[in-house]
Amino acid sequence: MKNFLFLALVAVVFSNCTKRSVPTSTTGQPVFSFSGTINNQPVTYTAGDSGLYLFTEYFKDNQDLITLKGYFAPHNCITCEPYLSFEFKDENPNIETSLYSDIFSFFERSYFTSVSFDSIEINSPTETFKFSADNNPPGTTYHWNFGDGDTSNVASPIHTFTTGGLKDVRLITKFNNLRDTLIIPIDVTPFSECRNRFSVNIDTSNKITANAEGLFNSYLWNFGDGGVGEGPSVGHTYSQNGLYEIVLSTSYSGCLATYKRKINLTGNSQIPVSNFYYSTFVSSETKTIARINHSACIITLKMNGKTYKSYKNNPTLDQSNQKIISTSNIGTYENNAQGQKTVKLDGEIDLFLYNIANNNDSIPIKSKNLTIAIGLP
Repeated sequence: MKNFLFLALVAVVFSNCTKRSVPTSTTGQPVFSFSGTINNQPVTYTAGDSGLYLFTEYFKDNQDLITLKGYFAPHNCITCEPYLSFEFKDENPNIETSLYSDIFSFFERSYFTSVSFDSIEINSPTETFKFSADNNPPGTTYHWNFGDGDTSNVASPIHTFTTGGLKDVRLITKFNNLRDTLIIPIDVTPFSECRNRFSVNIDTSNKITANAEGLFNSYLWNFGDGGVGEGPSVGHTYSQNGLYEIVLSTSYSGCLATYKRKINLTGNSQIPVSNFYYSTFVSSETKTIARINHSACIITLKMNGKTYKSYKNNPTLDQSNQKIISTSNIGTYENNAQGQKTVKLDGEIDLFLYNIANNNDSIPIKSKNLTIAIGLP
């Protein structure tokens, strides 16, 4: 049987082995194939035989490394077995969709090594909230709901919000058979300037003085008995005893914020009051991300329902001194079915592939007769 070359750019992932149109064949060209042993058993993959094609593509990975790829796979299921792929990484990250050098300089090295997992440290500043309930009679219980699904039952919890925006923070206090609730909407977007707070001083004649924290464009006060006020610092006298809720509304550059406090003028100190204050502090969280190094080749094999790769899935190992593939006879080739450029190359491999789910499961793969094509920008 005459062997044919099939080149196709895979633009989407086919599910359920969906059929695709057969690419146009090219005759009279070198055979694209892998001939060698896998797990000490003779194996031959030939483009054009038994429904097996050689596909080519290039893509930018999640680390901005241009990756040139060629892989053997069935024409009607590009993720099914038999599957054998070769991915060549560019020498440096690139914001452009092009190689750092021309393709011949890219392959000047006689062989490509394995990957190592560099540790990238990212310092992520995090704003954390500390909530503090006012003093209440001994034995008072506290229940917080932070508006993001998290709760707490301590008097002064510390909480970090994983999403920003306005959250209705609720505090419920209980003492004996009495209960009180206060809800304050707080913009928990990191380092938001759209927050306000105030303190209250009470004298013996039911006169209060309220002082706002921070600088805003406007200050509107509602004292809970029909009285109102304006300005960063206000005074107010209550004509009757009772439990009152003071609300401060401020605006700043189009941002509206609200803060509330209750004052107990009932003369009964055994009433629980759900006042709370909050402050924030900043901590720097260091995150370590495993990064595949550049100028590497990754071989992937799918066999017997398992996926094997040319490196151990272990970020603590530096595997970059392991030779993966020797390349030779690099030459330009015809465009693939999507009109993108390809190059043809010969290679030799002799290494172990490792089960990505179990580093102790490895299989040898060898070939002195490897001819593939890869896509390129």
